[in-house]
Amino acid sequence: MAVLLKVALVPVVVWLASLAGRRWGHAVAGWISGLPLIAGPISVFLAHDPGPAFAAASAATTLQVTGAAGAHCWTYAWAARRFNWLAALLAAWSAFTLAALVLGAVPLPPLAGFALTLAVLALMLATLPRVPPASGPVHIPGVELAVRIAAAAALAAAVMLGAAALGPRLSGILITFPITGSVLPAFTRALYGADATARLIAGFVSGLFAFGVFHFAVAVALEPLGAAVAFPLAVLAALAATWVVMRARRAAWLRRARGQGTMPK
Repeated sequence: MAVLLKVALVPVVVWLASLAGRRWGHAVAGWISGLPLIAGPISVFLAHDPGPAFAAASAATTLQVTGAAGAHCWTYAWAARRFNWLAALLAAWSAFTLAALVLGAVPLPPLAGFALTLAVLALMLATLPRVPPASGPVHIPGVELAVRIAAAAALAAAVMLGAAALGPRLSGILITFPITGSVLPAFTRALYGADATARLIAGFVSGLFAFGVFHFAVAVALEPLGAAVAFPLAVLAALAATWVVMRARRAAWLRRARGQGTMPK
């Protein structure tokens, strides 16, 4: 059921993110893709069956290796400036695999995993390619949207095919595999260019902070407080993290604009 849920949710998230991109631009589409819109419902299901202990352990692993999704995005953003979408995607998948092996090699307590994830994501976000800001709608034809959704569903099915038989650690790692972070950047690089891809990925990495906060809350609160308290708490924490990151990114943008003398009038 967890496999089917993820396979079903991935196309929905791709659809929502693409619609957001149509209205507000690539960065917003990336931000939505990075939020725990897929992993959150899966955690709820895991808390029901196999149970809270399994779901908490899986969330702790997901938290610990969230930085691997950030490494995937960072690698794609830089590779996309020199190579086509497929070469960049293969490089990003390689980076995710290596980072997941390194970050998940030794199980860490949730607090240590949380600190590690925040540090990795902050480093990834600070060192992404600098591109001119852009906002506003993006034209995404209906045919492209349909292909995006089909590709997301196929990739989700391939990744999750054997996940139901895995333990909490491997399940936790698979939950972090950036399916939407593979489909949307590939289409964006192929059709809109490297700068648009960098904006999309900056949004995605920003969304991963909320992803990490959500899983930290689940990992520490699920067993002592129960699902009825832990999951609403995790959602509120993720929303708070989103607000903090948005404010921090805006403040950083204003500092750069002042330094370059490009403050909007």
